[in-house]
Amino acid sequence: MKALLKSRYLISVVKTILLLAVIHMIALVSYAIKTGSYEVLNIFNIVGITYLVPELGKGPHNFIFSLVLLAILYSGVFFL
Repeated sequence: MKALLKSRYLISVVKTILLLAVIHMIALVSYAIKTGSYEVLNIFNIVGITYLVPELGKGPHNFIFSLVLLAILYSGVFFL
């Protein structure tokens, strides 16, 4: 990461965003376990795309689609 980001300020921003994302995911997983609602873990809900297209946040097919899309996105970032 330091090779890409030379500034300590940028490194701090990236680390802060990553920490907040981890805390957010812990909160969502805890809520999903507590309520039994897996829909909060739908990537479209997390990112907020469901504000534009509400149907993407509902149903098991869209949940699986969101996980497949996440795997594709991760693979693309990993191999860049």
